[in-house]
Amino acid sequence: MGHGDFNIIVYAPSSLQEAVDMVQRAFDTAQKYRNPVMILCDGIIGQIMEAVEIPAQEPRNLSNPAEWAAGYMRERGRRNILQSLFLTPEVLEKHNQKLEAKWHVIEQNETACEKYLTDDAEVIIAAFGTVGRIARSVVEAMRAEGFRVGLIRPLAVSPFPLRDFAGLPACRHILDVEMNWGQMLKDVKLATESRIPVSFYGRSGGMCPGVAEIEDECRKIFAALG
Repeated sequence: MGHGDFNIIVYAPSSLQEAVDMVQRAFDTAQKYRNPVMILCDGIIGQIMEAVEIPAQEPRNLSNPAEWAAGYMRERGRRNILQSLFLTPEVLEKHNQKLEAKWHVIEQNETACEKYLTDDAEVIIAAFGTVGRIARSVVEAMRAEGFRVGLIRPLAVSPFPLRDFAGLPACRHILDVEMNWGQMLKDVKLATESRIPVSFYGRSGGMCPGVAEIEDECRKIFAALG
C-alpha cells in the first residue's frame, strides 16, 4: 500500500450478516494491530436487502490505554508523538522493517476462510464475496449429481489463506470464479505452488457468474479430467 510496501487487512463478506459482523471485527482488528482494515463489498452486497442481527458487544475497558495512544499526558507525564513522515532513508527503512514484521504476525493470526466439502473434492471452486455464496449452491447441486466438488471461500482476502490451499489430497483442479478478471487468481496459483492446475472464470461490469454458468465450467473440467 503506497510507497511503504505496506499491506492492509481486507475482509470479503458474502452476505449482509457477514458484512455487519466483519465491520465490528474490523474495528477490533484495526485497534489490535494499529493497521487499516478494509471491508471489500461487491456491488450486489451493496444493493441487496436482508435481515441481519446486530450482536451485542461487551463494554470496552479503556481505563488502561494502549502505550501508543495519543493523549493521557497527565497520567504518563509525557506526550505521545505519532509520526508517519520519515525524511531520512535509514530511519524510514527501519520503520518499514517494523511494519513488515507486524504483517508477518498478522499473516499467522488473522487469516479467515470457509472450506466446504473439500476433503474428497476432485474439483474445488475458489471464490469470495457474492460469488462465494453462489458457488456453495453449485457445490450442493453438483454433489447431488455425484460430482465431487468443494469450495474454498476466503473470508479475508488479505492476508490470503495460503495454508487452506495445502493438504487437498483428492483435488485435481481448482476453478477460480470472480466478479472481475482474476484479481484473486495469482493468489490462488501462489497458494497451490503449481501442485494443482488452476483455471479461471469471471464476469465483469456488474455481471455476476450464475449457478448454471459455474456448473458448466465444472462439467468441462470433469470431462477433461476423464
